[in-house]
Amino acid sequence: MMTTRRRLPGFLISLLLCGFVLSSAGSSLIRAERAKDRPPRRLQDAAREIDRLIQLDLADAGIAAMPQVDDGGFLRRVYLDVVGRIPSAAETRAFLDSRSPTKREQLIDDLLASPGRVSNDFNYWADLFRVKSRFSNVVSGEPFMDWLKKAIAANLPYDRMVRELLTATGPAHARDHGATGYLLRDFNMPHDNVANTMRIFLGTRIECAQCHNHPFESWTQRQFFELAAFQGGIRYRSDAFDQGRARELAQASRQLRSAGSEQAFRYIRRQYQLLLSPGISGSGSGLERLPADYRYDDAEPEAWVTAGSLLGKTVRLEVEAPAERRFGNRRRAEAARLERFRRQPDNDSRAVYAAWLTAADNPRFTTVIVNRLWEKLFGRGLIDPVDDIKDDTVAVNFELLSYLEELMVDLDFDLVAFQKAILLSRSYQREAVARDLAPGEPYHFEGPLMRRLSAAQFWDSMVTLVVKDIDSTITLGTSTRAEQIYRNYEQAAAKDVQQILAEAEKVGQGGAGARQAMRERMGDQQGEARRLIRDYYQALRRKDEAAAAKAQDELEAMGVDLDRLQLRRRYGNDMLRASELPQPAPAGHFLRDFGQSDREQIAAGFDDATVPQVLNLLNGFLEDNLFTKQQGELLSSIRAARDPEQKIRIAYLSVLSRRPSKAEIASWRDELRQGGEEVLRDLVWTLVNCHEFRFQR
Repeated sequence: MMTTRRRLPGFLISLLLCGFVLSSAGSSLIRAERAKDRPPRRLQDAAREIDRLIQLDLADAGIAAMPQVDDGGFLRRVYLDVVGRIPSAAETRAFLDSRSPTKREQLIDDLLASPGRVSNDFNYWADLFRVKSRFSNVVSGEPFMDWLKKAIAANLPYDRMVRELLTATGPAHARDHGATGYLLRDFNMPHDNVANTMRIFLGTRIECAQCHNHPFESWTQRQFFELAAFQGGIRYRSDAFDQGRARELAQASRQLRSAGSEQAFRYIRRQYQLLLSPGISGSGSGLERLPADYRYDDAEPEAWVTAGSLLGKTVRLEVEAPAERRFGNRRRAEAARLERFRRQPDNDSRAVYAAWLTAADNPRFTTVIVNRLWEKLFGRGLIDPVDDIKDDTVAVNFELLSYLEELMVDLDFDLVAFQKAILLSRSYQREAVARDLAPGEPYHFEGPLMRRLSAAQFWDSMVTLVVKDIDSTITLGTSTRAEQIYRNYEQAAAKDVQQILAEAEKVGQGGAGARQAMRERMGDQQGEARRLIRDYYQALRRKDEAAAAKAQDELEAMGVDLDRLQLRRRYGNDMLRASELPQPAPAGHFLRDFGQSDREQIAAGFDDATVPQVLNLLNGFLEDNLFTKQQGELLSSIRAARDPEQKIRIAYLSVLSRRPSKAEIASWRDELRQGGEEVLRDLVWTLVNCHEFRFQR
């Protein structure tokens, strides 16, 4: 039986309704009030305790710990683990040249406080939450992405983040309601969301019990529906829009279509869809019906069940089920049943659900996040796999897991501080272990496991070789795409029915009338943006700082990112961090070829070698980007070098995050003198294609 450490009972209940406030402008992120500065000594003590517990386990197993990794290996590892990319040549040189005795800890602090950490953590959580730029034709994923990045940047305590996701309500496309995206990802599928929630946050797979009693666990089908009852009665549409306006617009659109005005009909329908934006409403009824084919003798098919928990302290709601009514007509009876289901009373069961799931006496909540972060940094969890924990599961180092759980609670679920404690440990800073582990084979963590770069790590590292100061491409506030979603919703919500009908009439006129209506509706934003961009660059050429600042302020108010615009002009539209690209990348993109998940299932990415990866490295990214962009960071730095030996050093520092050996310098020096540019390309191509680049060591 897997057990966990004792924690202060009930410490979470008083925080149940604490809100998470984010700046609507997105430029200033408000730190969660409970996250406070962690004294360095406290985390260093935690790191030493981690080392002590690992050393005891290694001694019991008769295994020797790996030696400490050198500075170059540590530098590359911590960059990949914390910010998701290799360091630039300048960053590598600065670290290797430093003689500070605390330079490793200072680097850890700098990386944890950087925008790169937000980008890398977003990739991690986006994979778990199956984040997509568009959830469906009517639901955008941009607000959810915006919320998630801001939560990560603010270092929102993990337990509060989970409660925010499980209790979110409001219009999906309105500002500050992005957390609704977690439930909307499983639009109209609350049972699937319950199964996904248990797997992500409690490491427990209960999806089998949705259709029948679990064949290998104690969960029953009735228990599954009792758990689902916590989210009973939620509606996948916001209550913010006046239903009277909705009916009026719907009637007007039908009339226009019957009159043959298809353009006007489509215009009203677009406005109607914006106003009736999907969202989440209902605090939870605490009620759910068993399926019609329920065949166990503890309840009748379609009987109401009330909300009840699965793990930890028993939580059960006492809610009165709706009275049943008899109908002679079967179709009428089914329609009435569905209507009653949609209109179940709100009993705040979702808040109880969130409190139970994140509570101190839930035996798996802390275990799972601790185990996930350990796997993220060491390549394998103390419990493996991380999302299929059973009653008889035993951690490979139970004492270490128990201590890490205590540490997580003591740190108030501060994920940044928790990761820092691991990063400071000598165990993390040992040489990597290069061996494949069989499923179920115990691993005692004599060092982190060597592993292939993830798709995002590979892409971001490749882009680092092209773009100078790659982390400047990371959006720190609300992205342009999310801002457009918010503005479209706000503009539609500000119009009354008569305004919409008048605009629809102009659209229905066609030709100039339609174009005029479009200009009035959109305010000719694209043309205005182009004019302001032209004014901005003209002011820069004239060295008119006041005019340039004025144009820049107006562009920023329109959501135009000048830095991003300049970056795209120089390198192309695609040279951005993986977190800044559409989620997921389209099929055939570098990210997908190298294992990025299609985001249809939880953590469905892969790191296996494939033929498309080989072809891409032979004739894809390097030829299309690294060797053709004249202003690319790596090649421009190498070309500016004075002699062949310096060119070789820059290549090794940039690609492999270390200085070349004397033998490596000798093997390339003469060839570079004789072959020039072509050999320079061969050098870079060879380094990027070697195992040392493709693996995290």
